[in-house]
Amino acid sequence: MVFPILPNHKSTEGAKVVASDLDEKKLQAVVDEIKAAGGDGIAVGGDVGADDFPARILDAAIKRYGKLKSHRPSMTACCIRCPTMPDDAWDLILRILVRAPFRLIRAATLFMRIRTEPGTPPEKHSIINISSISGLHDHVGQANYAAAK
Repeated sequence: MVFPILPNHKSTEGAKVVASDLDEKKLQAVVDEIKAAGGDGIAVGGDVGADDFPARILDAAIKRYGKLKSHRPSMTACCIRCPTMPDDAWDLILRILVRAPFRLIRAATLFMRIRTEPGTPPEKHSIINISSISGLHDHVGQANYAAAK
């Protein structure tokens, strides 16, 4: 899910934003807002839990910007209350909020280790993970979301 406030804020400070969402129309609207605010961004639609997604979004970022300096995975998903939650709903939240960020970070570190010229020291890079207060104070019945945070 795309959070327009966060990308717009950083993009106006010079960050290059590579945003993704399942809803490509809403996603493109967010990227258009980023550009209208003077920022730079691209949209890569798709399911962050898909096996090919980490390579696809990182390839798009490298193709557009040439390198990867920082990575801030920020995933979210809707939750179903625990008493009526089937196993596949539990698994979906963990796949999106735990497995997908791990897979993106793992793939991103490969790009971050590339040196631009032989013999030069590696550039400094960062990975910024964002959590939620739900990791400390769960909403009643959303144990899967709290566990993921």
